[in-house]
Amino acid sequence: MIRPVFVTILFLAFAAGKSPAQSFYRISGDYVIKARLADTTSQLVMGKFYYDRNIKKIVYINSFPEKETWVTCDSSLYLFVDGELIRRQQVPPAAEFTIFHLALENQLDHFGLKNTFYRIEQVKKQGDLVVTTWAPHKKLADLFGRVMISNKNRRIHGIVFFDHEGELVKKQFFENFVRVNGLDFPTDVVEIIYSEGEEHYRKTTYRNIRVNEWEHEDIYDYPLPVL
Repeated sequence: MIRPVFVTILFLAFAAGKSPAQSFYRISGDYVIKARLADTTSQLVMGKFYYDRNIKKIVYINSFPEKETWVTCDSSLYLFVDGELIRRQQVPPAAEFTIFHLALENQLDHFGLKNTFYRIEQVKKQGDLVVTTWAPHKKLADLFGRVMISNKNRRIHGIVFFDHEGELVKKQFFENFVRVNGLDFPTDVVEIIYSEGEEHYRKTTYRNIRVNEWEHEDIYDYPLPVL
């Protein structure tokens, strides 16, 4: 079974749509994931990530605790060790629904919801935050819940997901933004998932962010086997 910490990192967003072409097309950097599960066990993962929004492959080259490479493409997640394919698993299409894609598309402030079946239900000011409540189309209200997004200084600060019954599902917080070649990106992302009365906590720290680099072509378009 694929480790939960890798599965959940693939889905920092959902329901994002497409936007006109932007000047940003590539992002990479280092990351450290610190996860605490409901049973009090902890996980630590370190490595590098690479993403090109035109190629739409998310590549994680991990250095700790094990040296391995994870690649998502379309609806598949691949695990490689020393260049050899160890495992392939079907997953929901993830590339356009990640923090990487949303940042490159300049959609992170609204999490891509402007281009979906979600509509703004309410906007209010809370201190230095602007909180927007998004609701799904009424025909889909039995399947999807509301989403609340808080923005600070025109940047996303937090997002809260509810299910269709109004139960809290997940919270995320985005902190310590850096601007690299004109692109804003949060270097600290905290996520709390609520499931069956339990809380799962994870903090991802990003460093050495690079935008639109010309190097590492072979990594951005990581070769995948024809199956």
